[in-house]
Amino acid sequence: MDPMRNNNSPVIKRIAKRSLAANRTRNIFAICAIILTTFMLSSVFSIGSSLLQNMKTMQIRAMGTTASVFLKNPSESQIEQVKKQDLVQAAGMEIAVGSIKAKTASEKDAQIAMAYYDDTQWREHYQPAISHINGEYPRTYDKIMLSERALKQLDIQAPKINQTIRLTYVTRLGTKTSDFRLSGWYRNYTPADTGMALLSKDYCLSEGFTGQKDGRLSISCAPGDRLDCQEQLNRNVSLQKGQTFQSSYDPREGNSTDTLYIAATLIGIALFIVLSGYLLIYNVLYISVTKDIRFYGMLKTIGAAPKQIKKLVRSQIFRLSAIGIPIGILLAAAASFIVVPFALTLFSDSGSSAEIMPGDVSFNPWIFIATMLFSLLTVIISCRKPAKIAGNVSPVEALKYTGLSSGRKSAKRKSTSGGNVRRMAFHNVFRGKKRSALVFASLFMGTITFLGVTSFIDSLGVDQYLERYMPNDFRITSIPPINHKFDEQYIASLSKIDGVDSMETISTLNCDIDPDEKTLEPLFRSETIKSDDGTSYEDMAENLKLALAEGQMGVWIFSIDDHYVEDYNKSHENKIDLAAFRQGKLAILGYDDGSGYGDMLGRSIKLSPKGQGKYRTVKVGGIFDHEDCLIPSGYGQMAGLMDLVFVSDAFMKKMSPDPVIYNITINADSGREPYVEQQIQKLNSTLVDTSFEFHFKSDIRESFLSGMTSMRILGGGISIMLLIIGVLNFINVMLTSVYTRRQELAVMESVGMTKRQIKNMLTWEGGYYALITTGLILTVGNGLLWLMSRSVTGIADYAVYHYPILLLILLVQLLFIICLLVPRIVFRATSKESVTERLHQIDS
Repeated sequence: MDPMRNNNSPVIKRIAKRSLAANRTRNIFAICAIILTTFMLSSVFSIGSSLLQNMKTMQIRAMGTTASVFLKNPSESQIEQVKKQDLVQAAGMEIAVGSIKAKTASEKDAQIAMAYYDDTQWREHYQPAISHINGEYPRTYDKIMLSERALKQLDIQAPKINQTIRLTYVTRLGTKTSDFRLSGWYRNYTPADTGMALLSKDYCLSEGFTGQKDGRLSISCAPGDRLDCQEQLNRNVSLQKGQTFQSSYDPREGNSTDTLYIAATLIGIALFIVLSGYLLIYNVLYISVTKDIRFYGMLKTIGAAPKQIKKLVRSQIFRLSAIGIPIGILLAAAASFIVVPFALTLFSDSGSSAEIMPGDVSFNPWIFIATMLFSLLTVIISCRKPAKIAGNVSPVEALKYTGLSSGRKSAKRKSTSGGNVRRMAFHNVFRGKKRSALVFASLFMGTITFLGVTSFIDSLGVDQYLERYMPNDFRITSIPPINHKFDEQYIASLSKIDGVDSMETISTLNCDIDPDEKTLEPLFRSETIKSDDGTSYEDMAENLKLALAEGQMGVWIFSIDDHYVEDYNKSHENKIDLAAFRQGKLAILGYDDGSGYGDMLGRSIKLSPKGQGKYRTVKVGGIFDHEDCLIPSGYGQMAGLMDLVFVSDAFMKKMSPDPVIYNITINADSGREPYVEQQIQKLNSTLVDTSFEFHFKSDIRESFLSGMTSMRILGGGISIMLLIIGVLNFINVMLTSVYTRRQELAVMESVGMTKRQIKNMLTWEGGYYALITTGLILTVGNGLLWLMSRSVTGIADYAVYHYPILLLILLVQLLFIICLLVPRIVFRATSKESVTERLHQIDS
């Protein structure tokens, strides 16, 4: 053992324990700062993780399946070909059997769709979109599984496994009455208020229902590969005349983008919390070290090494962290049961989405591990400088240490105004430049976050939203697969409802397009550029022409009313000839997303109903943006072709006497909306095909306002918390500044400066903090708000940004009040003794 080595470690440990026990006030503040930092970090990560998971579930539930590509009446060889494609994840069969008709106890007609799902369709595509599964899928002829809506329609209040249910149902074989035994039930979330009854494979085999006659093949692709997968299927699967692969929106396609946006937001908030937590913990420790600086100097006299003293300071804060971090984690975990479900109401509403969006809390262990590491890292960084100060101070320096010396001589300031308190205050604000910068940043970020969140929410007005997305009282929309869900009898019944003022329908038709390279050259070149795989234009054009000629690809045309064209002409420089459009001479392509559509203007394209070869010529007269029509994109059957083609009713009638009705909008007489809604709901229950959505304006308004209230509370709560952290940091810095300058202030008072002058000087210091922060808000902050105003319509195309002038004035006033009052209060609390007593404490 080295005889020169200092062997006083046990003494240092005892001193550390006693010092920790003696600084109870310091300990409380430090633990509270650590708890607050840990709690906020854990809450942010927990909300983010839960939000991402539940949004994914909500989107799948809303679609009713994870499949995104469909093929009707597939043969066995086609099924095998589909399953061999490398972009296909799963392919499952669904067979439509018929519908159950029954009179409920409430005298309402129950219409329940009957179907069979094979194992793949049930497990891979349907189960992720449902919940509350009781029992199992039926395996024998007489077993049946019902949705909760079907149970409700059949007035079965307390279902039991193997319960016998007598049902009268209609299939293509006629009407039949049979007894079934209940094998299970579940909850589904598709918008249509229609029940579902699932039958067994044995039933379909016995009754003669097959996939080729009555079925539909549902195909799921890798997330983001839907269009490529559909192209691959069209190339490699032999289709029969009239067959086509139809696609719908894949909810997983938007998940990656949503994940990036949410992750970026969470990281930004987390960094701000770490910064604020650092400042809080740093100030608490800095005050403690400054207060006990003589104590550390005395330790040097008994042989303590600088390394040991640094270890002493760090060991104290680590012991406090061992208390604060677990408490913060536990509080965050407990709060998650309240905060997370409430936060998720941002993305749901009081209507159907409130049921669709789950409120599950994600207790991923990595969330808590990451939070603990972030908090511990914050503590380590925060205690580094105070520990360095304590370890490097000498006994002589400890006697005169003020905490304000920077290690270099300050330049002498020449002044003709003597002891001007305003100049002294300004100098004092920037004596600790790093601390001042952190306070300015904290106050600025908290204030601008609150302004930004509030102004963003205010820009999302319900009237603008309804005008953009729900201008009519009611809307009924078919969702893929597109087929005849609404027949003439249904349309006639809608129009006869008492209280209906007006009704408009949009029909659609799947068409072939003439593969003329000269006409479609802009689209072919655009696809060649986008492919970016070295394929030449000539090869790409040849492949596209071949696919079109063989009828593997096509386009959907939609008939639209005149008002869409009239609205387009009001907002676009290139006008569309309305008269020519009405006559069926012009068509409109959609949507313009840089795909070469603009170069198609003036070109004539030839369209024919799918597989008929009866082409009609129409000239391209305009290009729709997404905001010009409510019909969503995603119907394009082939990259390199237009997604949609909009035509007039006259052109549609020339193309087909029986197009598929896609969208129905209805306006009711004033005050008759509730009655009309009730009648539409009753009529909807008679539809066998449940793949449609029914929306009504009053419910959307209520849902939107409910969501905005939740967003205002949660968003405002987070931004207020950030603002409070900024204020706490300011209070901490002022407390640190006044405490470390107590010797200086006592000396100034002893040589003639009155307490009133000192209070005025400190008040001016607070005023400078408020003034400079306000300057940052009016310059940098306004720049950020301007960027928000420019991007808000990109986030929500119906939004109208309003500058928050009144809120800005209120926050600036509040900021000045806090910054002017806090220094006076801190000085009063630290200068209760007389000047003599305070000087004596310094010298003792």
